[in-house]
Amino acid sequence: MGVAASIQIMCAKQVAPMEFVRGSLAAVALNNKLYAMGGGQPNVNRDSTEVYDAHHNAWLTGPTMNHRRFTTAAALHNNSIFVSGGYDGTQYLRSVERLDPREGKWQMVRLSIRPEPGTTKGTSMHTCVTKF
Repeated sequence: MGVAASIQIMCAKQVAPMEFVRGSLAAVALNNKLYAMGGGQPNVNRDSTEVYDAHHNAWLTGPTMNHRRFTTAAALHNNSIFVSGGYDGTQYLRSVERLDPREGKWQMVRLSIRPEPGTTKGTSMHTCVTKF
């Protein structure tokens, strides 16, 4: 008795261009869409979000973040997108923003910073996300 194998050939194809040139952006896939946030090019840091819809081969304008974020990081949790850190053109950020695509707007996430137990205030810190 033979073993049948299914082979799927994946091909790269050209898709619609984004509205803005973006390097050092963050991207996540959620609900069959690709979200591209922040990034930019030399001397241009972006606070915008673009959403790629593969079914229509189109980039849509998403909600604007509260801060420009070049070299930001992104993660998914409970159907929300989180971006953290990055560079806004003048300083490196320690803040976090959350997007629930159903709400359609970025919200700042409140961070609680407190000293590690047994240390002198301010010498060793840890950060806790306190709002999801």
